[in-house]
Amino acid sequence: MIIAICIGGYYGKKKAYANDLLATTEQYISFVQRNNVPVRLGVMATSADGRNLYCIEAGEQEELQYTATEKLADNVDNQRIAWLISHYKQYKDAKTHAAIAYLAHEHLDADTKHLWTIWKPWIAEQYPDVAPLAQQLWQESEGHIAQSAKAQVQYSKAIRQGNINIQVSNSQQQQVAGIPFEVVLQGPAAFDSNNEQKIRGITQQQPEKISWHATGTGKVKAVVRYAHGTLERLVSTQDYVRFAEYSYGDGEGVDFEVDARFQPQLTSQAVPHVLTPGETVSDTVTVRIGKNEVWHNHIGVLAQGYYYTGLTTEQLQSPIQPTAQEQPSQFIKRLKTLGYVPTAYASAHFTRDGQQIHVIAKQDFQAQSKTYRATERDGIGTWVWVIDKAKQDKDVASWLQGNYISTFIEKTESTSTRQPLKIDSTVTEHTAHIGSSISDTITVQGFPKDHGKFRGDTQAGFSADLEYMTVELYWAGDHNNSARNEEYKPSTTEIPGLDEHHTLVGQWQYRAVNGTIRVGNGSKDIHGKPVNIEANEPGYYVFVLDFEGDSRVMPAQSEYNNAWERVWVPPTPSPTTEPITMTTAVNADRAAPGDTVFDTARIRGSLPKGAYITFSAYEVPESISSAASTDEDDSDDGGSIRSNINTAWKVLLDEYRVELPENSNTLMETSKQNNGKFSEDERATSESIYAQDGTLYVSSKHIQVAKSGKVYWKATLWSAGGDVLASHPLGIKGEVTTVEEPPSPPQTPPEEPHELAQTGAHTVTLIGVGVVMALIGLVGMSVLRVNGYRHSREQ
Repeated sequence: MIIAICIGGYYGKKKAYANDLLATTEQYISFVQRNNVPVRLGVMATSADGRNLYCIEAGEQEELQYTATEKLADNVDNQRIAWLISHYKQYKDAKTHAAIAYLAHEHLDADTKHLWTIWKPWIAEQYPDVAPLAQQLWQESEGHIAQSAKAQVQYSKAIRQGNINIQVSNSQQQQVAGIPFEVVLQGPAAFDSNNEQKIRGITQQQPEKISWHATGTGKVKAVVRYAHGTLERLVSTQDYVRFAEYSYGDGEGVDFEVDARFQPQLTSQAVPHVLTPGETVSDTVTVRIGKNEVWHNHIGVLAQGYYYTGLTTEQLQSPIQPTAQEQPSQFIKRLKTLGYVPTAYASAHFTRDGQQIHVIAKQDFQAQSKTYRATERDGIGTWVWVIDKAKQDKDVASWLQGNYISTFIEKTESTSTRQPLKIDSTVTEHTAHIGSSISDTITVQGFPKDHGKFRGDTQAGFSADLEYMTVELYWAGDHNNSARNEEYKPSTTEIPGLDEHHTLVGQWQYRAVNGTIRVGNGSKDIHGKPVNIEANEPGYYVFVLDFEGDSRVMPAQSEYNNAWERVWVPPTPSPTTEPITMTTAVNADRAAPGDTVFDTARIRGSLPKGAYITFSAYEVPESISSAASTDEDDSDDGGSIRSNINTAWKVLLDEYRVELPENSNTLMETSKQNNGKFSEDERATSESIYAQDGTLYVSSKHIQVAKSGKVYWKATLWSAGGDVLASHPLGIKGEVTTVEEPPSPPQTPPEEPHELAQTGAHTVTLIGVGVVMALIGLVGMSVLRVNGYRHSREQ
C-alpha cells in the first residue's frame, strides 16, 4: 500500500488523462515507518507541464490523478514554499526535494497533522540531515521573498528623459534578485527599450534602472508591481501542493512632470559679409536646441528671415532686443514703427538639431519669389530670424516651447553693400603750352556721408574706411622727338607700364569723401600741402583718380584714356591760332515741373575740322538735392567743397551730340555785330547753331522736367579724333536748374540774364545772356561715366 508521503513502490504506469499525473523516480528519499511500510519523502509526481508535486496529506493512499485544484492562502509562508519549489525545480538532489517536502508537511498539512508529528522522529533517525537542510532552505527563502517595491524617478535631460529606478526589497530592506516585476507609466511618457508604457523584467542584485522619454507634456505616474509565487492544492485521495503562478503586488509608485517640447535657437552667418551691387544676398542659418532637449521625431520647423538695409555705422553699434513677452509679429511691427522696413526675406525648414541651411534672399516669402539682389542704396544690412509658433503646422507648434526672435543687428549676420563711386572730372585746360600751370577738377559722389570715420568692425567682418584716394599724373610722349608725341596718345583704359615714353609725374592724396577736389593751381592735398603742376615738356598729361576700396565703397579708378582727364601740350603753339574757349549756361536757373529747359554753349576760337559738342543732364530728386550744398568752401584743404550726393542720378540727356558745321570758323568770323544782344524771339530758339560777333552759339535738345529737385548740366567740346577741346566740371554755377513748384499765387519777378560759365584753354568768369540757336544737332554715342570708369567717345 502506498500512503501519502510514503509508498512501498510504484505499481505500474497509468494512462494519462486530463488530470492525470506523472510519476517520478528520482527526486525523493524513502524511509521506513512502523510495520516496515516504506514511505517516500520528496517529489511525489509531476504535472503534464513539468511542475513538481509534493504531498501535504500524510497517511493517505497515493493516486496519480486529481479531481480539482484550489488556491492556497497568499501569505508569506506560502510564498516562501512557492519560491523553494520554483527555485529548485531543476535540481536532481533527492535530499533537497525531501527537505522541501518536509517544509510542505510542516506548514501545509491539515487533516493529518498528527501523523506528520509521529513520522518526524523516524525521518530524523533514518535521515538525520533532512531536517537541518529543511531549516537551512527555510532561512534561505526568507531573503528571496519580496516584501516591498519602490519606484524613483531620475532625470537625465531636463524633464524630457530619465530613468525609473526600481528597488524590490525583502523583509530586511535588501534588494532581492530574481523577482519578476513590471512598471506601468500613466501619462505622456514611454520606455526607451520598447517605446511602450509597460515593461517587465527580473530583478538583479542591484536596483533596476529603466530609461524613459517624454512623449508630451504633463504629469506622469510610474506604477510598480512586483511578483511572488503562489501555491495551489490538487485534490486527490492524497492531496498535493504545487507552484501555481506569479501574483503581482503593488509597490510604491512615483509621480513626476515631463515636457517633451523643445526650443529651437538660431544662429546665422552672413556669407559674404561684404557685397557688391547686383550680387545675391545669402545667409547661413544653423538651428540648435538645448543640451537636455530632444528634437521630436524629425518634425519640420519653419524659420523666417527678414533682411533690413540702409543702416548706418552708428546703428551697427546699437542692437535692438525683443522683449520677453513680445511675439515675432509684434517685434517686426515695432521695428517698422522705428523706421526699419524689411527689404528682402528668406525661409528655412529645419528637421534636426544642428542642421545648417544656406538661404538666398527673396523679394517675399513665396517659394517662387524672385531673388533679391543687392543695390548701391543698401549700405549696411542685417538679418532678423524668427521661429513663430503661430506660423507652424498645428502638430509642430505643440512640440515647441515658445517663439524664437533674434536680435535686430547681430554683427555675425550683418552685411555691407559697397557703394559705387560716381566720378565727374575734367582738366581745367585741355590744351596748354610749355610752362603752363595745369590742374584738374574732380567731383565724386557715392561715399557714405560719414566715410572716413568708421574704424571697422572685426565681428561684423568690415574693414575700416580707407581715408584717402589718390590722384596720379602721368606723362606720355617721346623725350627725344616731340614730333612723335601723338603716337603715344593714351588709348588704353589701363595705365601702361612705366618706361621712357610713360612716366609718373606725381601723385597726391585727398580725403575720400563726397564733393569736389581741385588738383593743382596751389590747392592743398590731404596733408595740407599746396599742389602746383607745370607742363615742362610737350606731350600728353593724364590725371588718374584711384581709390582702392574698402568694406563700404567699391574700388574705382578712372581710365587712362579718359579724354576729359587729358591735357595736350604741343611742341610749339601756333601764334596765329586763337585759343578755344567755351562758356555755358542753362536757359533757366529755376523751373517748375512740366517746364522745358535746355543748355547753351558760346564758343570762340579756331575749331578743328569735324569738331562737335555734347550735352548731358542729370536729375537729382528733391529729397537728395535738398541735403546738398552748392556753396563753395574756400578752405582748400583737399576735402569736399561741394555737395554730398551719394545716390545714382537719373539721366535726362546722355551725351546729346551736336555736329558743328565745317564752316564754323567762317560763320564766326563773318558774323555781324549785334552788341551781344538777342531778341526775345531769338532767345526762345533752341536746338540750334547761330554765329554772331565771332562767336558760335549752340544749344542742347529741349528736355521737360517732371519733378522737384535739381538738374545738373554738362557740355563738352570735342575734336573729330575724340580729344576734349573744352569742358567744365559738373554742377558749376550757371549749369544747374532748380525745379520747384511755383508759389500760389505766383509772385516770381522777371528773370535777369544768366551768367555764362566759361571753360576751355583760357578760363575766365563771364556774364552770359540767353542764347539764340538755329540748328538741331545730331545725337552721338556716349555713355555716362559711372563708378569712375572711362567711356567711349566714338560716334
